[in-house]
Amino acid sequence: MVKPKVRYQRSETYHKNTKEMFLEMNEIAGKRKSGPASSCIKDKDGKLLIEKNEVLNRWAEYIEDLFQDDRQDKPHIEKPIEGAPILKDEVRKAIKIMNHGRAAGPDGITIEALIALGEWGISQITDLLNIIYDNGEIPEEMCKNDDLERLALTGRVQGKRDRGRQIVTFLHSLNQGVTQGTRSKTEFLRFADDREEWRLMTADVCNRPGT
Repeated sequence: MVKPKVRYQRSETYHKNTKEMFLEMNEIAGKRKSGPASSCIKDKDGKLLIEKNEVLNRWAEYIEDLFQDDRQDKPHIEKPIEGAPILKDEVRKAIKIMNHGRAAGPDGITIEALIALGEWGISQITDLLNIIYDNGEIPEEMCKNDDLERLALTGRVQGKRDRGRQIVTFLHSLNQGVTQGTRSKTEFLRFADDREEWRLMTADVCNRPGT
């Protein structure tokens, strides 16, 4: 009768003081620390250091030796490293993933207008991007307004148009001309290669009745 009571009382004690229970279990398993950790370390010569300042200095010395960088200085590069040129395929993919049917940006050119230019447009855009990439600045002529070309591409002059008047853009005229057979794709491509003919055709589009 005595042993069960002692066992029960011991069990109750453990349940009420779990910290003591786990400490005793660790001691039985040999995991309990025998004493507090020592804050003393040795220097390079094996001398025991006790003073706090000496210990801190030794740690600083150890870390400095541990992370000491014996590598030589980085080589000096006289001129900037040039990357590979921008490829037509990169421009083609960039145009392909752009959202269609969106309003034009500050330049007034829509993605549909770029697509309508075909491979000639991709070639011109690629050359232009490589010029900007190589020089690190936008060409001065790109910062100037060309009202005729802006009107041809977007139907607007400097972002404005007369109220109530229907605008026939170059893109609409191109699609209409090809589908109705008034102009062939070959003719449009030839116009694209000749800037003067491009301007004349654009003027013809913009001066039609209703525009």
